[in-house]
Amino acid sequence: MVAISPHSFRSRRPTSRSGVGLFVKLALALLSLFVLLHIYITKVTLNECNENHNESSLVFEDHAATVSSSNSKLQKIHEQLVNDPNRRKVDLPSAIQSAIACSTQQTPDPLTYFYEMYQASVLEENLRSQNAYQKGYTFKCGSNPNFKVPPPPTGMLINYYQAASVWCALELESIRLNRPANFLVWGLGNDSEFWKQATKGRVVFIEDNKQWFDMVKRDHPGLNQYLTSYSTVIDRDLALFQKGDIESINDLIRKNNQLLDPLHLQTEQWDVILVDAPNGCHSTNPGRFGPMFTSKKIVDEQGHGLIFVDDYQRDSERVLSDTILEGKGIGNKLISNSRHGGHRGGFGNKVAEWDRIHPSSKLYIEKFAMFSFGESDTEQMKMSIRNLDSQHSQEQQKEANVAQILSAGANDDVTVDQCRNVFKTQGQGGYGSLSPKQIKTMCASKGMYNSCEDLKEFTGLSDLEFNTRMQREGRFHFEGEHMFWNPQSRSELAWYYATSVDYLFANSVHVSNNLLEVFKEPSQGPVLDYSGGVGNNIIELAKAGIPCQYFGIGMMEYTFAEYRVRKYQLEHLVSFIRPWNSKTNWSFDPINGPLPRDGSLGGIVAIDVLEHIPDYQNVVKAMVESLRVGGIIVENTPFGSTVENGEEDLRVHVSDGGITMSEAMGESMKNIGKGKWQKVQK
Repeated sequence: MVAISPHSFRSRRPTSRSGVGLFVKLALALLSLFVLLHIYITKVTLNECNENHNESSLVFEDHAATVSSSNSKLQKIHEQLVNDPNRRKVDLPSAIQSAIACSTQQTPDPLTYFYEMYQASVLEENLRSQNAYQKGYTFKCGSNPNFKVPPPPTGMLINYYQAASVWCALELESIRLNRPANFLVWGLGNDSEFWKQATKGRVVFIEDNKQWFDMVKRDHPGLNQYLTSYSTVIDRDLALFQKGDIESINDLIRKNNQLLDPLHLQTEQWDVILVDAPNGCHSTNPGRFGPMFTSKKIVDEQGHGLIFVDDYQRDSERVLSDTILEGKGIGNKLISNSRHGGHRGGFGNKVAEWDRIHPSSKLYIEKFAMFSFGESDTEQMKMSIRNLDSQHSQEQQKEANVAQILSAGANDDVTVDQCRNVFKTQGQGGYGSLSPKQIKTMCASKGMYNSCEDLKEFTGLSDLEFNTRMQREGRFHFEGEHMFWNPQSRSELAWYYATSVDYLFANSVHVSNNLLEVFKEPSQGPVLDYSGGVGNNIIELAKAGIPCQYFGIGMMEYTFAEYRVRKYQLEHLVSFIRPWNSKTNWSFDPINGPLPRDGSLGGIVAIDVLEHIPDYQNVVKAMVESLRVGGIIVENTPFGSTVENGEEDLRVHVSDGGITMSEAMGESMKNIGKGKWQKVQK
């Protein structure tokens, strides 16, 4: 793993053989110093975003001055800490050591950049120390709901989002091929033992640094590692691509696409390939021309393969991937992408692309891409990535938001405006930000009933203003809104939902749920849509002549749903219920307000709502009491993970509290399908 990312796949060697001692000393000095201040800074700065005081900025002024100190001062601090028997012992990843060298081409202040990278590293380690770093990471890969990635070696920082993708790819290829998948890794690291566990097939590591090669071989003698050399130079050879010099590029490919031949590895099948070496921080480094050319030749000849490219944010990796693997630009004129010399050829499909952007510097901490070729199971991989996305997003959001809040305090007094602007969430449910293409596709989906067009008319926003909010970026994401208000009680959580603006846009792309398959006759009404969002469900039912009721505490969504019912002239079939009325003595009551508890309802719809309610079983009990015998509840409830610290769960997606849906429904309800429950007795 090269260079600038503390979230790197592997803990890499320093960038060059000379100056290793200086890099290590600088890194260790900064690490020890910053860990001592980290807990205090986090607490002060997070309070600042809520209280708008200025103590945290004073702390960060001191901190910024420290990281900008001279090397000699850092050296003295390092010597003091080394001799302190009570210092915190932390195994600093060598990826952060090389960050100092790589930072010079990213920012004029390497020490400040190093601090930012370190800060994000410690935050991730702290936030996940009680989760994946001790227990491993479990998610749904393909049809396996409990696919597990083990914890990394002690002291290694692994980006589980990326690592799990590679492990899952090996699992899916093993199933498809009916044999253990083989794994080729360009690069060698201290965590190579971790990657060796990823498959029962053959795993090979190829390294070009002799010193590093010998050290890893000594410490990990069981690895299949091979030493190679590269003749390419980034500055010289990348210019050929930039100029579009087809003849010279093809000559470069011929000279650098057979790196496996002298290692006697060319006859083996390599089903999954990770391109993570050689170094590519500086223009004088070899770059990944050879590994990229050779990897493309491998998948050409065997007709399948998955290629992962790390450090995709750098010019050389991006240009090579886009041209050689995807066939963009001049790609179709190059020999490695044609049916040349018996190759099967063909371009790859970029299945996924992940990135992390540091909030203060706006620089990529890491960017990573995956390309699929031939017969490899792209659809299964996409589905698994969505599953992983959904499970991982909450941890990733916490890490990003905390880092951004801390960064806001590093430059000036933390103001409310700064706090508003720091949120760049990854989202919940696996979607995160939406691209314009995704929005267009979702808005055109069956079951939307023109909700996007209606919302644009309702708000009066321009195309640009509307699309910005629909894309859920920055402060326009509902989780960023939740993090900003940071509810501290159930009443504050309810008020967040009641006043949320971002949920109006997020829910506008929720399609109806094929309710006409369940409610087919008007006699099955009335049907209550509990927390009905923007009204797609009631519009579907009312258009079929089924009487229904809308309930929701979100003021914006309620008003918009009422607007749509009037627009489509469905008022005679739809009634609206507020969470306060004479029955509740005009007090806010989202249970007794809409739920009559008298057995009068023919159906209740609760799509993506119960997971937002602490002690949700109380609502379910009232729903059951409100149904007549034969009535049906339709629910979809993606609960959050279990909270183990005993604190009250006030997240966007709460856990089920240990009470299953079947237990909450009780004996009078029978499960008649996924998310469908029918009342069979009083």
